[in-house]
Amino acid sequence: MKKILIGSRTYEMPDTVPATGALIAAQGSQFEKDLEAEMEIAEIEQRDGAPSIVTPKSKTRAEALTALKALKYFMGPLQTACVIDNFRDEERQYFYDLMCELAARIATMPQTYDQDGKGDDAIVTLHYFAGGRASWWITEKDKGCADDGKIVDGELQPENSQQQAFGLADLFGDGGELGYISIAEILANNGELDFHFTPKTLREVRAENNK
Repeated sequence: MKKILIGSRTYEMPDTVPATGALIAAQGSQFEKDLEAEMEIAEIEQRDGAPSIVTPKSKTRAEALTALKALKYFMGPLQTACVIDNFRDEERQYFYDLMCELAARIATMPQTYDQDGKGDDAIVTLHYFAGGRASWWITEKDKGCADDGKIVDGELQPENSQQQAFGLADLFGDGGELGYISIAEILANNGELDFHFTPKTLREVRAENNK
């Protein structure tokens, strides 16, 4: 195990993280415990009518934590830990709003086969990056299967671990190719969700990267 300091907290991480272990969904994980603790605080504040300094359109901490749980298969543990830490500083409102916007975007994004046949007119909803060049642009999330969340052969199957999303993978800066993409593997290899990406067509993505 190795210890990683993120903000004011130290987390223990295994030296080698398998694909499923890279997700914060693991029951009893430190990240899950932190989310639960933050949720309890938010619920107390909401119940006690804690004063708010945000605008009517701004999201609350409780809403942001609920959104963060919905993002558990789309963000790695270290990026999630950084977000939780930012929930505690002066920029917290930005991150509250951002997590809610991302969760809403992913909830309504196209899923398996929804954009079949659209070619370069397909909408890219998410962008991931890792290392110096590797990038993945996701056009369709994995809609999962009938066994998700069920016990099969004695093992509990993930609810929807995004093993088979679809999009453009460019690992070497050479334009890449379209195909199925495992978001779980991206996260296991320290890939990060691009918080600043805005949805656009695949044609626009290709044009921007060919400049």
